[in-house]
Amino acid sequence: SMAKTPNPAIKGLLVRLKLAHRLTVLVTATSIVSILIPCVIIAVVDHSVRQRDFAQSASVLVDGVAANNAAAMTFSDRQAAAESLATLAAVEGRVTRAALLLRDGEALATYERTSSTVPSLAALWGAERETQSGYLFQGDSLLVSSVVRVQGDEVGTLLVEFSKEEFNQQTAIMAWSFLGAVLFSAVIAWVVGWRLQQFISGPIGRLAAVTRVVSADPGSAIRAIRE
Repeated sequence: SMAKTPNPAIKGLLVRLKLAHRLTVLVTATSIVSILIPCVIIAVVDHSVRQRDFAQSASVLVDGVAANNAAAMTFSDRQAAAESLATLAAVEGRVTRAALLLRDGEALATYERTSSTVPSLAALWGAERETQSGYLFQGDSLLVSSVVRVQGDEVGTLLVEFSKEEFNQQTAIMAWSFLGAVLFSAVIAWVVGWRLQQFISGPIGRLAAVTRVVSADPGSAIRAIRE
């Protein structure tokens, strides 16, 4: 038996659907890429700027506390040093640990918000790292160091650990916001693309159907109508 020839109208509809699908996907993909690339760039720059600002503001705070403890370090006043660290933690809620170390590495005073078995601040800062002022991001924490000096002479070091929990929460909010913007743009692009393809693929699909009918039957009276 002979294979049944598909109806020209059905074949035209299939061509139109394929073209419509391609146009919709193309418009949607183009819109997603055009939104995603700027979002990624903005997110990376924003994260870098906020991280730098976090470290700089923490460093300024630690430098001030270190300067205020010059006398306590000079006279090894443990009570004054401990009170200073407790005040720092009360004022700055992100402080999780702090330590005032003498030049020989002995801890004059320490502070811990919660007891833990994690390495000491000096160990986290790095035994191979020379005593100096600066900051270091370590996992979910920011470690800040400030050298305590008296008339230019080093008398000790203040180490402070800041939690990055608030910073990470802000980063997560920003990431979800960008993701929502991309998904919303994708939906809008898909709707616009679907509507657009109706104006483009419709005439093409009808022209393809007419072409097939005329090719199969040259004597057919069916002709394409200008749209």
